[in-house]
Parts: sequence; structure tokens; C-alpha cells
Amino acid sequence: MDLQNPDSPSMRVLFVCSGRSRETVSPVVFSQGESLSRCGTDTEYFPIGGKGFFSYLAAVCRLRKRLRVMRPDIVHAHYALSAFVALAACRRTPLVVSFMGDDILGTNRSDGTTTMASRIFSGVNALFAKRFYDFVIVKSPEMHARLRPGTRSEIIPNGVDLQTFFPMNRNEAHKFAGFEPGKGNFLFIGDPARPEKNYSLASEAVLAAGGEHKLHIIRNRKPHELRVLYCAADAVIMTSFHEGSPNIVKEAMACNCPIVSTDVGDVRILSEGLDGHFLTGFDRNEAAAKVTAAWRYRSVTGETSGRQKITEMKLDSASVAERIIKIYRELLYSRQQGS
Repeated sequence: MDLQNPDSPSMRVLFVCSGRSRETVSPVVFSQGESLSRCGTDTEYFPIGGKGFFSYLAAVCRLRKRLRVMRPDIVHAHYALSAFVALAACRRTPLVVSFMGDDILGTNRSDGTTTMASRIFSGVNALFAKRFYDFVIVKSPEMHARLRPGTRSEIIPNGVDLQTFFPMNRNEAHKFAGFEPGKGNFLFIGDPARPEKNYSLASEAVLAAGGEHKLHIIRNRKPHELRVLYCAADAVIMTSFHEGSPNIVKEAMACNCPIVSTDVGDVRILSEGLDGHFLTGFDRNEAAAKVTAAWRYRSVTGETSGRQKITEMKLDSASVAERIIKIYRELLYSRQQGS
């Protein structure tokens, strides 16, 4: 790609990520790739395939073949294991790596402590980020603080597609969602079996809040289904021990849905000065009080101003894509100047 020639072909970007096919790529990763494409890049995907050491080893050979055919300008790996594969396969192609959470923050046990193995893995990832990757993207200030000084990096949260997530009439949303009217309906989005999501606190808080409240566990829903649920719910509840820049919070904000969340990732920054957002500690009674406050807010006030805040912070997918493309261009310019 000739950066000085506006008529040159679009920038070719290859996303290296988990998944067995293009259709099973993480929705977060796929959404970012599509937002880059809408901004003019030619973005393709390289799913790693299966799990386990031999699957990743085999992926290195397949990726080398893909690189020879596609000849991308940039390889962008998402998550640490995908980055190892990309590093082993790449030679001269600039490598950008996005860390997504656990790969830098570690993995939690059910009591909130971090496992020793994940702390070691996080340290290895920080070392590789400093020494081997051309550029690193993290999702929150907390993640950035775990990187080694001097690492070429930037904090860029995942963007939210405002064309997919937007407010709708709440009565209609209630009907589509199948929620029983007159009761508090709260969403827990994620896998309750994952210790870091701390489902027990969400469940106990809704129970302790009293009333006829119900906590709905939401998993593997399509974006348009999530939009309806956000618009119908009294609040999204997120009780995680740690997060990067949680997409469910930004999606709910785009739909003007109230939120109850622990103070993790960039949630405090997202919620600052925003009525209808309630930060809680890990105490059950405190969380229950915030659930009640969110329910009252939804009953009296209705929508938050979350969508406006997303726009003001330039966290829409198009704005985020432009920031990432700027990094790509700077890397390519540096390579061209050095060649």
C-alpha cells in the first residue's frame, strides 16, 4: 500500500482470532472488523480453529500460507494466544495485538482472587508486548497499567454500533422480550459459570432487593435481540471482579438503559456524571440497594442519557475504527521510512 498515493488499493488487514470459521468469530472482534471495513479497509479474518496446543501449532502453518496469498499490510491479533500464532507466522508484516481482559488482568477464582497460572501468563504477555509486538491495544487504564513501561500502546475501548443498538418504545420492547408487566426485570449477560463474572452477587442482590424482581440470564443472543432486551429491562447488572471495557455496558448505554455495576474496567469513566448508572461494591446489601435505586429510576425517569454520553466520548464504532486505522497508518509509514 502506497500511503502517499490516494488512488492506491485499500489497506489490507488480517484479523487473527479464535473461532472455527468466519461465522464463529467473537461478535466483538467481528463487529470491530466490519467497522474497519466500513471505514475503507479490506478486512479479512483468520480463525485459529480448534483449541489446544496442536491446534495453535497447526494454525501457524496455515497462517503462513494465508499471508503469502493475501499479503496483508497489517496483521491484527485479538487475545494473547492468537498473538502467539501471529508472531510465529509473521515476518515483515506489522503486528498489532489487542489484549481483551484476562490475558493481561488474570483469571479470577470464585472468591475474586487471581490464579497463579494466570498471573504468570499475564506477565509473559506483558513481556511479549514490550519486546515483540509492533503495537498493543488495551481496553482500559487498569489494563494499560499492567504493561511494561515503554510498550508502544494505546487505550482504545471497543466501539458500539449505534445503528444496531438504539432506544425503542419500552412497551413494545416488553412484549417482544416476553417480560411480565409490573415486575422488575434485570439482565445478567454472560455465563454464570465463569468465576470472574461473579453471578452469585447479582443473584443475591436481586433477591435481597425484595419485591417481585426477576434476574434474567442472557447468553448467546443476536445483537437485535439484545437491543430489545436492553430497552425492556429495568437495568443491566454486571458484578464482575474485573473487566476491560465491557461491551454490554456500552450497548446498554446506547439503548439508554440503566446500569448497576461493580467498579471495574472503565465503567466509572463511562458512568461519570450520568444519572441512572449505579456503581456498587461487592457487598450484597450495597448491591441490593443499587438494584432498588435502578428500578426506581427506571420507573420514574425512564431512560438515561447513555447514548449521548457514548457519542460525546466518541465510543461509537466508526470513531473507534478511525483511531485504529490511524495506528495502522503510522506503523506502515514508519516501516516505509525505515526501508
